[in-house]
Order: sequence, then structure tokens, then C-alpha cells
Amino acid sequence: MGLFDPFQGEDLSSQFLKGSDFEEGLKLEIVSVEKIKASKSKYGANELDYLYKSKILEKGETFRYTFLLNGEEKIFDSKSAVFFIAFKNVNPETGDKVHIQREGEGIDTRYEISIV
Repeated sequence: MGLFDPFQGEDLSSQFLKGSDFEEGLKLEIVSVEKIKASKSKYGANELDYLYKSKILEKGETFRYTFLLNGEEKIFDSKSAVFFIAFKNVNPETGDKVHIQREGEGIDTRYEISIV
């Protein structure tokens, strides 16, 4: 029996949220926000990113937002300035419940975040 046999069938990708998951709006409970080194360099901040230029993130870093959704932990890794600014403007605390909704795509992407 291999080391990973007991983990067959576990879908680790279901733990992660994508930007498109917010299109219909989601109500989530905040667990934490932290800076992490991105698992792949293409997902981390670079010289073209606003959060890098503003010295909020260093090269290769991203923010990890951890939430609870229906009692299950969900993770959203993002170097998006739009998401960060929307989140910062609301300035929620651990345990707060928030509603997050995304509109638009690409450079037209906007997030609306409110405490519920």
C-alpha cells in the first residue's frame, strides 16, 4: 500500500475558491488573511502588479484569504489589488461574516465586499 492510497478521491482543489466563485455573491466567515509565497511564480506578485509597486507585496508573494463556507474551510489566494483594496476598505475582523460579489472581467473586474 502506497503512502497516498488513503487519500485517493480527496479533491484538494475543492478547498480553493476562484474569482468566478464570487460572481453570484458568497457569504463567508473570515478566518484569516496572510501574506504567503505563491506556490508558482506566475501566481505571485511581480514588477507590473500594483501591490508590488506599492511595496505591499514582495516579488512572488500573494495574499491568502481563508474563510468558512457552510463550516468548511475555503482558501482564496490573490495578488489582486482590486480585491485587496475592497477588503481593506471594509476592514473586517476574524469571525466577521462578509458578502463578496465580483463583477466584470480582466481590467474591468470589481469586487463589492460588505459585512453582513
